Amino acid sequence: MDDFQSVLDAYCQLMTGIKMRVAVIGDVIKNPRNLPPFCIAEILNLQVRMICELLAIACLVAHRELEGTQTARLTSAYQADFIMNALEKLHPRFYPRPTKQFLRNGKPYKIEDIKDGFLTKTELLKGYRDAADFLHVGSIADLIAKKQRTVDLTALSEWIKKLMVLLSHHNIYLADAPADSEASEPVIFSDGTPAPKTQIIAVMHTDLPGNAPQASFFRTIGKAVPD
Repeated sequence: MDDFQSVLDAYCQLMTGIKMRVAVIGDVIKNPRNLPPFCIAEILNLQVRMICELLAIACLVAHRELEGTQTARLTSAYQADFIMNALEKLHPRFYPRPTKQFLRNGKPYKIEDIKDGFLTKTELLKGYRDAADFLHVGSIADLIAKKQRTVDLTALSEWIKKLMVLLSHHNIYLADAPADSEASEPVIFSDGTPAPKTQIIAVMHTDLPGNAPQASFFRTIGKAVPD
């Protein structure tokens, strides 16, 4: 792949942006600074919208060599729902896959998929659309009725928790040639469909200075983990 390090760098930069906005949400919840409820709701939901857009663009960056991703309409888009729905048509397995890394003597030796408890694409886009309601003043009827807009902090905290399960350690399957002549067994999923030969493995929390996200390009060898 042409200059794939630039893809990894851009991806990590976007993950850093997500981490920063998650931190803002946590800070506002813990220390609202005597802000009125409507202002807290707007601040928190703005961060949710931005997180969704950052993740959508990160997916677009990761799959930039996928045919169809370089159209003017897609490369100029920022709307999370538009980007993700377009990517899904081009590559159904584009969405990050949450994983758990196991260490032995301080070194990783195994990675397993996380099957539940993470933020799905459907939940992410629902949060994206719901957050939009807080970024407008509302209808004239709402204003006249002095309708107070507040945010469900419990639901938001659960959304963020699922987001971090998704992203703390994850991989992204790239839509490249599935065959691998070096593999000892065919690279296939349990349903018999070909597995991607290449993927990105990303870690949101690392030992790097400033806890910066880290990503690497990985070639699948051997038999793929069942899908």
